[in-house]
Amino acid sequence: MCIAAKALCAATTVSSNCRARSAFALALVNASLQGATPNSQFETVDDTSKQIAALFTYKLPVAYYATLPGQYETVTSSGVKDMALKYVHPENVVVIAVGDRAKIQPGLEKLNLGPIELRNESGDPLPK
Repeated sequence: MCIAAKALCAATTVSSNCRARSAFALALVNASLQGATPNSQFETVDDTSKQIAALFTYKLPVAYYATLPGQYETVTSSGVKDMALKYVHPENVVVIAVGDRAKIQPGLEKLNLGPIELRNESGDPLPK
């Protein structure tokens, strides 16, 4: 799971009136991210070359990976919530579900997320 998704999970599992829960959720995300960096991203020559390429591609400082774990520790649940409110717009979310229509369509309809569009394997709309 990418960093943004983990942060979003923390933000969406946090109740605005429950600080203990938000601190716990954020601690879980931080612990998970700490295990993902930096050593696990440099296990092979291929991994290392990709991480070095990312430094140049995204114009990151050379010490980026050395300082990354400390940056995770500075993230607060209110900061995550603020970023989620700023950048995540539920009205623009598109849910893509793939599987046995008979099994998944009833559950999707119960979520009441909006109209369901059926498409074939090429992405072309199916007749209703």
